[in-house]
Amino acid sequence: MQLQRSKNRLPKSLKNIAECDKLNDGNDKISVIKNVLVNFVQLDKTRKTIGRKKLTKRIKRLSSNIIKCAEALDSIKVANDSTKKKQRNKKSLKKQKLFPAIDEEIIPDEYYLGPLSTGCEHCQAMFYEKEIKYKQCCEFGAVKEYERLFNNFPKFIKDLFIGEDEESIYFKKHCRRINNKFAFASYTGQQRDFKTPGPPTFVLHGEAKRVINTAVPENKDNLSYGQLYFYGPDVAEDIRNKNANAFNEISIISNLTHIISKINMLALSYKHFGDYIREQELKHKNENKAVPIYNEDGEVPEYNVLLCNKTGKLETLSHFSPLKDPATYPLFFPTGAFGWEEKKTYKKNNEQRSLTKLVYYQNLIAVRPSFNPLHHGGLLFQLFVVDAYTAIERDRLNYVIKLNKELKQKNNKHIEDLLEDYLIGDEDNEEAAKKSDSGRC
Repeated sequence: MQLQRSKNRLPKSLKNIAECDKLNDGNDKISVIKNVLVNFVQLDKTRKTIGRKKLTKRIKRLSSNIIKCAEALDSIKVANDSTKKKQRNKKSLKKQKLFPAIDEEIIPDEYYLGPLSTGCEHCQAMFYEKEIKYKQCCEFGAVKEYERLFNNFPKFIKDLFIGEDEESIYFKKHCRRINNKFAFASYTGQQRDFKTPGPPTFVLHGEAKRVINTAVPENKDNLSYGQLYFYGPDVAEDIRNKNANAFNEISIISNLTHIISKINMLALSYKHFGDYIREQELKHKNENKAVPIYNEDGEVPEYNVLLCNKTGKLETLSHFSPLKDPATYPLFFPTGAFGWEEKKTYKKNNEQRSLTKLVYYQNLIAVRPSFNPLHHGGLLFQLFVVDAYTAIERDRLNYVIKLNKELKQKNNKHIEDLLEDYLIGDEDNEEAAKKSDSGRC
């Protein structure tokens, strides 16, 4: 469009020159001006036959045309250059890599922190030599969540994470998909897929939340998430293996199904509750009865509450729920032990402090000589880190919102007090004025 407009602005006498196909070359500008100058010389030769005034007008017009022609050719060249640049940019975007630092030309200068060889004296977390304080791993020995969650890890799952055999390699490659087969809750959010080459990247937009299905299923069709645990391990195994892609996956799912169904707190809760519902339906069909439950001592036992809906729709798991991580990552937390809890504290310098999500996740992710399933999770660990980061940022945002509300309330109270004082002052002034008027009378 720019090229066409530039040509249209030329004088009629020069349009035939601008239509030339060779205008892309910078030398064409010189040749065009030369042609105009030749015409100028021819005009000079014919000055005897043409009047001086007419000749002067023609020379001015010709000079003006030379300037316009040069400007038009410049604009045409700029338009052509910009078009070529856009085309080159489009081609480069197609070939662009996610991490251009791979190219040697743009790799920054190396800064060596030393080997990862210095350990924390409290939890043995590894740090670089140049790092001085190690509070980001365990708050100087006050936080020990990693021991609670990762000690006594099931041997079979540990061997899958650290093994080098064919089955372990397949497990680590498809860890995220296998984890979803055993998850009690689904991690939802607007995800973005990259079509360009480079390392696998997980990008999350908008609000991230977890949905869980707690409805007792009427049949074995269309089961989702925790509903699989309402039935025995054999039934759940057959359902999970419907979309299995390889023999290794069938073997892995079979072993994981029986292990998780025996040791996972959530799986056992689902199973016991499903058995109880079916048993009561058989015994008291079409009857409404209250069934008392007692333990061996004749006392009412302690219990955990598992809410079940009747609609079958997915429910959102609370952002503050301690089941958030074990329900989403059963391969990292196979026992179903509670994760971060809102009211949990730790003692530091004879002072009780709240266990924030930042401190909690730092304690889990720190590198130690002992086994940590997170560091062997591959793409599943990538998802876990993004999840942890968004949870921390959400807590910070909630704190700012809460703080702003408190400040707003304080400001409103302060304004109300000022208005009240102002109104009281006006009343006092009115009374004083009335007294002074009556005294004068």
